[in-house]
Amino acid sequence: MGTCGLYHREDREDPDIGFAFLPNFIGKGYAFEAAQRLMVAAKESSGLSDLSAYTLNTNLGSKKLLEGLGFSVKGLSRLPNNEEELLHYFCTLTEVL
Repeated sequence: MGTCGLYHREDREDPDIGFAFLPNFIGKGYAFEAAQRLMVAAKESSGLSDLSAYTLNTNLGSKKLLEGLGFSVKGLSRLPNNEEELLHYFCTLTEVL
């Protein structure tokens, strides 16, 4: 189906959520459900209070999903070993869960 997980990058303060799904499973709500449950676990089990997320400006599906989960755009960013400019999304878990 796909994957959804948390990543902590060496040069970033906040962990970030990432997801990828096979074409047959896009648009069926699986990513939203998996990401929402992961956010709850991050807050309740891991004690995290903030999460980031990164996506291309052209990835309308990811942008819509992140905004539906309560993330908002913080600015533009580049990840290590990646030349592409990405939108940096952020959320405070206590405000969205």
